[in-house]
Amino acid sequence: MRLADKPSGCVVWLLYSERPDDHRVNLTYLWFGGGPGERLPPLGEDKGRNPRPKTERPNTRVLTRAKFTPVPTTALLLDRLFGDAPPT
Repeated sequence: MRLADKPSGCVVWLLYSERPDDHRVNLTYLWFGGGPGERLPPLGEDKGRNPRPKTERPNTRVLTRAKFTPVPTTALLLDRLFGDAPPT
């Protein structure tokens, strides 16, 4: 929940898979957040739980994959994180 109070707060979910034919890694990024300087979108009320004693974690929220936006390339991820880079 503290991340929601920070400007530019975001969650980046990195998915990877290895291609069996040549062992190269395929990366996919999933994004949850606002633009640079903006706050997170609403997190919802689904609280996380501690897996062992099954107690509630009041300062965490569960985000489903459907709330994330796919980002196909590292360059686009950097744009989401930092905005358009100035020309060099």
